[in-house]
Amino acid sequence: MGFFDNLDENLKDIRENLEFLSKKLLNESQDLKQAAKLKYEILNEKRILSDLYEKLGVHSYKLMKNENSDLDVEEIVKEIERHTSRVSSLEMGYEINKNINTDDISLIQDEEIKKDDEGEGSIIFIEDSDESK
Repeated sequence: MGFFDNLDENLKDIRENLEFLSKKLLNESQDLKQAAKLKYEILNEKRILSDLYEKLGVHSYKLMKNENSDLDVEEIVKEIERHTSRVSSLEMGYEINKNINTDDISLIQDEEIKKDDEGEGSIIFIEDSDESK
């Protein structure tokens, strides 16, 4: 009967581990989705900044060539500062999100090591010592 008790315990452990892994995979996929969204927003803001810098450059070029330019430089500078601040905050959010995910993984690994040290959650294989089979 001890064999079936161990088998039942092992099956329960396997089921619990699979449930834990499925929840973890769901969380990880949501984290990846959030990270991708942040990266997209960062790239979009940088594209807008590039366009603003281009407008400022064209304005400066026209002034050097003594041509007229009706660009509101103060407004462009404000836009650049606003988008630069947004890029900074998005990048910080991305880094924080990345660090949280890394901390979660190391925390899970620490818990698994503790379980192994305590002898919990491990699967026991029973070998058949009868070589006549």
